[in-house]
Amino acid sequence: MSATALSQELSKTKKLNGTNFALWKRRIRMILDEENVDYILDKSIPAKPTNDNSLAVIREYQKWEKDNRKARNCLLTFMEPDIEVVFEEYNNAKDMFEAIKETYGKITKTYVQLLIEKYYGCEMR
Repeated sequence: MSATALSQELSKTKKLNGTNFALWKRRIRMILDEENVDYILDKSIPAKPTNDNSLAVIREYQKWEKDNRKARNCLLTFMEPDIEVVFEEYNNAKDMFEAIKETYGKITKTYVQLLIEKYYGCEMR
């Protein structure tokens, strides 16, 4: 898929509304991967460097800060405003993403029942 086609497809991403978590999560991962900041959601948060740290460690932390800000803003951008308000208090994208998964990523018995009913209601063409 070309970069333009991918950008167009990702621009159609619906905002997180509380019922579309699984699709939203896949799309957000694609967007962050395209921006080369998807590692932010998976790697542990680095410790803030001190003056005793090497220049390489300081630069690595500065890169993490920049990428974290980009990932955090992306997550917030693709949320409905009433959900955005709840999660904007998180300073880093990893913690925010974990909280979103905890809130909306659970599969309830009711949801499974609705999927089963939807499956049995399908007709082959």
